[in-house]
Amino acid sequence: MNPLDGIEDITILEFSPAADEIWGLTADKVAGYYRRDDEKGILSFLDIPGHDTKVRPHVRTVYAGGKATNVGRILNTLISAQDGTWPFAVAPHLKVNLTTMLPGAPPDGPGTFSPGGEYIAALQRAEMHGVDLAFVPLPYCNAPNRDRRCIHLCDEATGADLLNFSPHLKWRAEDLACARHHLDTHPPRGLVVLAGSAPLGAVSLYSSVIQSRKRAHNSFVSADIDTASLLRCLSTSDTNPDAVSMNVHEHASIADWHGYGGLVHLHDRHGGALNRCGHNDLPARIDIATLSAHFGPATGPTIGAGDAAHAGWLFGLLAGSFSPREALMLGQATAAAVVRSESGTRRLDPKRIRRYFDVLRNAG
Repeated sequence: MNPLDGIEDITILEFSPAADEIWGLTADKVAGYYRRDDEKGILSFLDIPGHDTKVRPHVRTVYAGGKATNVGRILNTLISAQDGTWPFAVAPHLKVNLTTMLPGAPPDGPGTFSPGGEYIAALQRAEMHGVDLAFVPLPYCNAPNRDRRCIHLCDEATGADLLNFSPHLKWRAEDLACARHHLDTHPPRGLVVLAGSAPLGAVSLYSSVIQSRKRAHNSFVSADIDTASLLRCLSTSDTNPDAVSMNVHEHASIADWHGYGGLVHLHDRHGGALNRCGHNDLPARIDIATLSAHFGPATGPTIGAGDAAHAGWLFGLLAGSFSPREALMLGQATAAAVVRSESGTRRLDPKRIRRYFDVLRNAG
């Protein structure tokens, strides 16, 4: 039985929005610019004394970030691609809502949000036309960590990822109270997607979301969240998500899954797996080695690949004509498209995703 049968609404909640920036750096042949120590996990940028060249990275792309926003962007791409390139059709009345909580402007200032919040809202509006966007202002606070910027740096010569800096937001009690009030007055409906680390100071946030969605009929929660928040949600049956999406290392860090009966969706650089905890009736595993054999190795930034696997898998379940294994294949095909694109989760070509999906399906 498809757990998403009859669901027509998708609610995506973004609590940690960011402006994500992908920068490319070309090393100087003489000076180098950086030194990488893979054993220690250290990246050192070098001074260039007596040399007149400077580090001149260029911005490949800037886009609205946050794991939940990435999921929304991928779903927007897939849902908008009903042009004959897909072997299924999603109900035309399927509605997707992305609600983003942004830092508020001072009471006597212009606008509703801080300048960084306005920037993220503008980026979201420019990128997603098939998603209903909603923005919730958090109480004003004059602090430097209210606006979040994530920097991804990659080596132009080799395509290697050099640095991924993603600072955490910090919430006050007032912010958490504002979020809970919104959840009380606007209970999430349908497929509820939780993605990303909870802001610092909001350890009970995701538990509150899951409790609030219990009031909605025919709902399903899929969570790709930080381990501390997940453990809190798994501590009681009242706050269990229906599905958990994570990489294999995160899965291994949780020693005991006893008592959890939902779906576990796993992914890593080698492929994906799906199972239902406590049962043996839903095993599925996809090896993506066949994609490298057909299309060559991935050369783009890896940022957003896990979010794409999560979103593609959920979309496959929503489509209705996919088996659980095929839905998992669609997630892996979507992630493969992301890591083969310089723009990450932006401007994905649905036909490329379809080609990757067909190769995986034909490989069995």
